[in-house]
Amino acid sequence: MEKRQMRFAMTKFVLWIGILCLVYGTIFAQHRGQNPHPRRNPYRVVVIPADTTVTIGSEVQFIAYLVDTAGVRHDTTFTWSLTDKKIGSISQEGVFSATRSGSGLIVASAGRLSGTASVRVISADWKSGYRVQIVPEDTVLSVGQTLQMRAYLVNRNGTTKDTAFVWTSLNPYVGTIDENTGLFEAKHAGHAIVTARVGLLIGKAHILVERDSTSERPGRERLWVLVLPRDTVTYVGQSIQFQAKLVDLQGNTRDTTFTWSVENETFGTISENGVFTATAVGHGFVFASVDHLTGKAHVTVLRDSSACDSLKNRYRHENRFRLRISPKDTVVSVGNTVQFKAYLVDTSGIASETSVRWEVVGRKIGTIDPNGLFTALHRGIGLIKAQKERWTAMARVTVIGSPQDTTRLDSVRVRFRNRSGEYVGSLHQLGEKDVLKISGLPFPLNIFNGGEIAFQPGTLSGDITLHVTLPQMANVDTSVHFPEGVLTGACFEVLVNGVPVHPFSFGAPVQVAFPIKAGLFDLLGLAPEDLGVFFADSGSLDSTGISNVVVDTSSGMVYAEAEHFSDIVVAIRTSVSKVKSQDQSFVPKMHVLYPNYPNPFNPETEIRFDLSGTHAQKIRLSIYNLLGQEIRTLVQGTFNPGSYRVQWDGKDNWGRSVSTGIYLYRLEGKDFSLTRRMALIK
Repeated sequence: MEKRQMRFAMTKFVLWIGILCLVYGTIFAQHRGQNPHPRRNPYRVVVIPADTTVTIGSEVQFIAYLVDTAGVRHDTTFTWSLTDKKIGSISQEGVFSATRSGSGLIVASAGRLSGTASVRVISADWKSGYRVQIVPEDTVLSVGQTLQMRAYLVNRNGTTKDTAFVWTSLNPYVGTIDENTGLFEAKHAGHAIVTARVGLLIGKAHILVERDSTSERPGRERLWVLVLPRDTVTYVGQSIQFQAKLVDLQGNTRDTTFTWSVENETFGTISENGVFTATAVGHGFVFASVDHLTGKAHVTVLRDSSACDSLKNRYRHENRFRLRISPKDTVVSVGNTVQFKAYLVDTSGIASETSVRWEVVGRKIGTIDPNGLFTALHRGIGLIKAQKERWTAMARVTVIGSPQDTTRLDSVRVRFRNRSGEYVGSLHQLGEKDVLKISGLPFPLNIFNGGEIAFQPGTLSGDITLHVTLPQMANVDTSVHFPEGVLTGACFEVLVNGVPVHPFSFGAPVQVAFPIKAGLFDLLGLAPEDLGVFFADSGSLDSTGISNVVVDTSSGMVYAEAEHFSDIVVAIRTSVSKVKSQDQSFVPKMHVLYPNYPNPFNPETEIRFDLSGTHAQKIRLSIYNLLGQEIRTLVQGTFNPGSYRVQWDGKDNWGRSVSTGIYLYRLEGKDFSLTRRMALIK
């Protein structure tokens, strides 16, 4: 009986404890619901204006307030600071003074509280006549790939200005873009529109994101749509015939059928044949589309022909000059000087001397003062660069040890050959101090027209014959095509006493200059640092033995010095890597991707791989992080069967060092894919 009473009492006690816990829990939950953050600071800092654009040399007054949860403003004392002091300065009264183009954050602090505002500084001389051009305008990426977008302010005569832009992706599901740097990252398959904004001006670019990369489909080419004329001025009632072409990496064009449209029909209409008819004053874009590719051109419509002629004459006056250096090519001894002069030459050929900024580029063979007086210090071949505003010009200087160096010069006989072995053009005879300027060659050797070959004294130890033809990697049909990422190239075959010597090494480097088609830099969105010159033996690309590369975008020339002659190509740096071939007499029985060594590594490691088969094949070797994002393309091109090794320096495609962590490296071909892991420890 007593045990039953004890059990009953214990049950009642537990029941009452449960009821009390339930009641107190409910009260506590209600209390938390009424005040979920009892310790949260009731104030926040608001900075006005929150987002603004100013011009260099101007000032803007920022104001900050403490605002409570009810929205009531409270005045207090703030400490002002600027995240990027390069663009200007801010006083403790909140007055920002702009000194340089760029963007940053204005920070107002009061104790532990702070608020920010965005500020962009642009050049004081940009006007409403400018538009925003994004490079590239249209491109195709694969999921996981990244692309550095660039934007410029461009006026109607093509002059560009750099400034800071705010980047936005209108479809962040397909891809995201860094607001400040313009780095786009493809997330999912689909179509993304990227915008770059400065002030009231906005530019757009289209990006198609696919599930598989173009390198996994060797038959597919990277193409762009070129619309001509790209920027034109007309008046109401007039018609303009636009044309569109597909353009590949080498600048070769091909015709196809396009679908035409206009940005809006408030200023004009366009027919299915590309005939634009101006209907009202305004400006906008004309689009030509085929499949997923789109190109565009800008049209400005004025009220009548007089206004149109006035605008055209002003632009024609601004663009009627080109810069020229005299002397163009010269030979000088060590210790001597040469006086260079620069001239602006108009379309009628009238030249007027002008002041420029002088610079020695390529091999540092001497110095040049602000007045253009060059002093030769070291033997070799160098380039003199003159720059005035948007104009640039180049001149070549060959520096010899003494005048006696030219008393005994070996000779070079140069012949051009086509693929069938037939000689094309004239026989060229030149000495070691001479420059061969190539011209007059028919298709397909016309890609060499405008190129140059320069020998310096001491290059040779005897007379040679030089045969120049297309490299093996070039394909010829209606035009000349190179593998993706390669813009142009040549095969240099040296014969000594009629016997081919491959490769042929020189006593001193030989300078070669490759012409690049006009407009290709802008079309592909290439900067000079994006291009390199490489040897292309056995299908691999290697820069060992290539030095003093100079890219002149104004003349469309790429200069380089070569220690020996074989196949030499100009390629986009992100498309190639320093790949060394091992024993080519050994043909592997299977594709193999070896463990990297050392592993873990810091700062670089070596990756080896074998390729089997009987024919050359396209492959790609890339580095990925654990999120599957590609951070570096080490190898991309056509390779013969054999064993290869390549170095990775721990940097991404933009030259930035990656952080400590685990990375994947993947070797891909048409019918295989191999992946391994490696660790970078700093």
